[in-house]
Amino acid sequence: MAWLPATPTPSSKFIDALQKRLHEALTRFGTALELGTTNGVDIVKKHGQP
Repeated sequence: MAWLPATPTPSSKFIDALQKRLHEALTRFGTALELGTTNGVDIVKKHGQP
């Protein structure tokens, strides 16, 4: 039996999975900012803009 490459993931599934991971990461980051547990990472203002 010949070796066949795996079937590629449809782009919509890839994008959906990536968006889910990014959303979860941003949620965790937002929570860490609120709790002050970002190890020195902070959102500051410069010229009145965050």
